Amino acid sequence: MRLNYFVTPLATMFLMAGCDKAYDNQSSSRAPNNSAQVVPAGISDCSPGQVEVKNVAARQDGDWTYITGILRHSCSMATGVQLKWTAFYSDNNVAWSLNFWPNSTSNIPPNVDFPFEGMNSSRMAPSSNTISVIETRPW
Repeated sequence: MRLNYFVTPLATMFLMAGCDKAYDNQSSSRAPNNSAQVVPAGISDCSPGQVEVKNVAARQDGDWTYITGILRHSCSMATGVQLKWTAFYSDNNVAWSLNFWPNSTSNIPPNVDFPFEGMNSSRMAPSSNTISVIETRPW
């Protein structure tokens, strides 16, 4: 009988290093001595309240609705920003709600105007739109 094993990247790292068990930085002489502070990906001192969204405008072009604007944040380091775009029909029913990262997985520098554009397939133009910042994180 043949068995297939899945080895996680962490297990691979220990196997390649010749270790058969995990260790911590305090108790093992084999542990690396890293003195630099590293901020793990996804940890940020930035909050959505530190991001300003301005000059928001929507337009319809055929079967697509576009929304544009400018982001600017006052965080201490470059960060990614996730937006929530909600579009409404004239009867105030939600046409759609879409979360997107305007700069994909790249960080936006602090105190810089960053133009963004979002788009969604829509045969009927919404009568109003809202944009809100829902998350910030460094990539």
